Amino acid sequence: MIGELGHMFSKFSALVAAQEETVVHIEDDVEMAHGFAVDGHAHLSRYYQTISGNRGIIVKVLILLAFFVWVFTIAF
Repeated sequence: MIGELGHMFSKFSALVAAQEETVVHIEDDVEMAHGFAVDGHAHLSRYYQTISGNRGIIVKVLILLAFFVWVFTIAF
């Protein structure tokens, strides 16, 4: 009876050890994914700042292009 209990506890401890390895692996993957998400947010923020800074130039170029199209369609 006691021998069977010892055997059951040793099997249970082996299962717990295997689950611990799995949990540690999942935790590492989650931490890595969090790092990727933080890096992606930083890249998107930098891209947004770049686009926001060039918005005025883009609008001016489009207005100038529309003006030239209008002039050349009416003049010719």
